[in-house]
Amino acid sequence: MTRSRLAILSMLAATSLVGAPHAQDARLALPADSDRGFMEPAVVAADGDEIWATQARWKARFDADGVEFNATLGASAPRNLPVRLSLHEIVRGATAIHRGDATAMPTPSLSDQTVRYAHTAGIEETYDVTEAGIKQSFVFAERPTGEGDLVVRLTLDTELRADAGTFTDGVTLFHGANPVVGIGQVVGIDAAGLRQAGELRYDGTHLDLVLPSAFVDTASYPLVLDPLIASRYTLDAGSGRDTDPQVAYDDTTGHYLVVWTYEVSATDHDIYAQRTNTGGQPVGNRISVDVASSEDATQPAVCNVNLRDAFFVAEIAVSPSNGRPELWGRAVSAATGALGTFLLINASPVANSGPGRPALCGERTTGPDDCMIVYQNTHIGGIWQEEIQINPDLSATVARYSQVTSDASARSAAICKSFGDHGRAIIAWASASRSSVRYRAIDRNSNFIGSERFMFNTQGSHDSPTVDGDGVWFNVTSGLPITATGDRRIWTCSVEFANGDIHHRSGTWLARPAGIQSIRPSVAMTRSSANGAPMWAVTWLDDTNSDIYVTNIRGGNITELCGPVERVDMNEAVVYNPRIASRWSAGSNSWDALISHMGWNGAWTVRTRAWETFRGGTVVDRGGQVGFGGTYTIAGVPAIGNDIEFRLTGANGGAGNHLCVWYLAIGHQPILFPCGNGVLMAESVVGIALSTTNGAVTMPLRIPCQASLDGLQLSTQFHSITPGVGPCLPDISGSNWLNFTIRP
Repeated sequence: MTRSRLAILSMLAATSLVGAPHAQDARLALPADSDRGFMEPAVVAADGDEIWATQARWKARFDADGVEFNATLGASAPRNLPVRLSLHEIVRGATAIHRGDATAMPTPSLSDQTVRYAHTAGIEETYDVTEAGIKQSFVFAERPTGEGDLVVRLTLDTELRADAGTFTDGVTLFHGANPVVGIGQVVGIDAAGLRQAGELRYDGTHLDLVLPSAFVDTASYPLVLDPLIASRYTLDAGSGRDTDPQVAYDDTTGHYLVVWTYEVSATDHDIYAQRTNTGGQPVGNRISVDVASSEDATQPAVCNVNLRDAFFVAEIAVSPSNGRPELWGRAVSAATGALGTFLLINASPVANSGPGRPALCGERTTGPDDCMIVYQNTHIGGIWQEEIQINPDLSATVARYSQVTSDASARSAAICKSFGDHGRAIIAWASASRSSVRYRAIDRNSNFIGSERFMFNTQGSHDSPTVDGDGVWFNVTSGLPITATGDRRIWTCSVEFANGDIHHRSGTWLARPAGIQSIRPSVAMTRSSANGAPMWAVTWLDDTNSDIYVTNIRGGNITELCGPVERVDMNEAVVYNPRIASRWSAGSNSWDALISHMGWNGAWTVRTRAWETFRGGTVVDRGGQVGFGGTYTIAGVPAIGNDIEFRLTGANGGAGNHLCVWYLAIGHQPILFPCGNGVLMAESVVGIALSTTNGAVTMPLRIPCQASLDGLQLSTQFHSITPGVGPCLPDISGSNWLNFTIRP
């Protein structure tokens, strides 16, 4: 089976994953049912001559050779143990009604959840895909010729064991003592609804589905004969794991794409994807990115290309036959979930050596149609990057490639979520030989910029770096073992692009309770430097208590935590591998983000959490103009860590400049000003500025990164005084006064 035949459009509406926000924390959209995930329903979809059906406990492939059914066995199974069924013949007594030779096998077709083979002699073989399994049926339009029992003889090819004999209640296929696949009871149903139990006969090679002669003779036609093929049990309780989620956002459609690995057996892992809305709720159907049993696919990565309204998904696929890991990728439509053809990005010439985990950088602008992939090359050595062009038909091609570093100890390659507004990104990696995280800048045309830098902190060896930025300001965050104590902590720092190169500016530790081991960070930019100080959301794993935390990071010359550190997961006993993507990185002006992670409640499933990085505080205009007045407004969102501006216009009391006094204080109770004819506020002076002739002045405010400001209500007002005139004369003006609330 070739990779080009696996362009599967896997379609089924996923069950509810995310429900209403938690009553005590409106920023976290939590799942309504923590025991269900993306993999519950059955999915069936066609691609050329093949049709695939998938479910958490099994997957099946249909082609002209018949059907191949694989039960999900879990990590304890060294490989898949498929059951292959193909039609050998249909007979009645001594009369051959149909022969299932190669020249007569039809190509399967798909209608909704049913796969059909249209055989000769008016016989149709169908498979209804359900959550329980695939229900096989043979439909006879008219009474078969001949005399005796009606026998549908299938060739059964499998390593699983079943006892030979005749059975009325189904056949079970075993691996050792473990029941793995069940083929259910044979039942005949005629056009009038009359039912007749049949039997199964197995001789070690052929499986006969048998209906008794008397029922075949008297039945009303069409007549249906159908058993159910289903996964009975798995080989271990931890089978069918959803692992390693990654996430990206598309601004045009408003859809995130979450991709993850699904474990079928130790040598068969599949890649699935699910579109969600901004709250993490499933949109459309689950997508089978790569479910081929012939390729072991793991380590997915995903990014967005805004021009194409498409995602690009990369993976490492290892052929069980030669053990050679290869880097593959394909595009996914953000609007429909349709898949492009596979692209071979990098192939290893030897077994057990080749590309390592990929990371992807997308494009938030609508100009270029490229993305960039970076990865460790264990065969050649070092970190490599390749530029991938996404075409309008969702096909992809490699445009350029180059070596980022030749350091043989380099690992854990990372790159920004997008090239930002300026077409520049940072590539980061961990260097074992240099005990640090190294990074360098690259533009969207694969040109390296400036020098290689390193994150300076001498307390231990950095690992698991993560980066994001807008092309001017970047954040580099990584895990850091503390050599002296053995603790693991998260270090985050700001990097600025200036004068043609990148420069390390400042860094800080992520807050954590004492004794907590913090690992596996993930960072996403949520506000660019064009709109104030750059901001990022960063999430990480508390490996001691199996919790996930998230907070905001304010960058620039001083890097600081901005707002509260919050616990994300609330419904899983064990969590792992948090990953975050922002809407900003895909071209949106929104500051929101989505966190994906693994969660364990009896089985590993992929979960999502919406994260509102900022919420605009309510601004209320209370009026209260005095004297010759003026209009007072706020530009920007009153939020922790945000830059806002207070603007006064039209406070004109005559010729000459005006001394403008700006008041800002907690509370909003006004008092009568002792002179003049209006209502002013008696508050503390925050700033003084000299206005223009027409009483126009702007006063900026950087709201501190203090969680104590959350929910705080403030009041503010401008007063303008003509120099040289007494304060109780008419030449004093107060603007309207505003109330606003600061919320993170």
